[in-house]
Amino acid sequence: MTASTKFVLAGPDVVCEEFDGEFVILDLETGCYFSLNRSASAIWKLLEAGFAPLAIEAALGETIKPLLGSLQDHKLMAPSDEPGNSELDDQARISLGTIENAPTFEVFDDLADLIRADPVHDVDEAAGWPLQKEAIPS
Repeated sequence: MTASTKFVLAGPDVVCEEFDGEFVILDLETGCYFSLNRSASAIWKLLEAGFAPLAIEAALGETIKPLLGSLQDHKLMAPSDEPGNSELDDQARISLGTIENAPTFEVFDDLADLIRADPVHDVDEAAGWPLQKEAIPS
């Protein structure tokens, strides 16, 4: 990873939404969803905006490394071939200034079977409805 490497969503099955300053991320392939605390959400927002992780790390220190590793391990974000912003702008610095605790996120798989089921498209006349996708190995 170079100083200007940016991270992007790992694929079209990764979707996210912000609720009251915290992000919820959904992996439609596995059915898992993730809840980011406010600190992790601030970092996620900057990564989505195209800021290079090393630029964020320069401002925050080592606290970004575990989060970035987890995002990659869960296949939520991946390095891009396109360069990112290697310098934080004033708005990014203000955003990072609001971080008061360690960036963390929780993983939930309790609804994975329901999320992976596609009742609109997974219809088979002989098998009935809904026809669930094969379980994806962990």
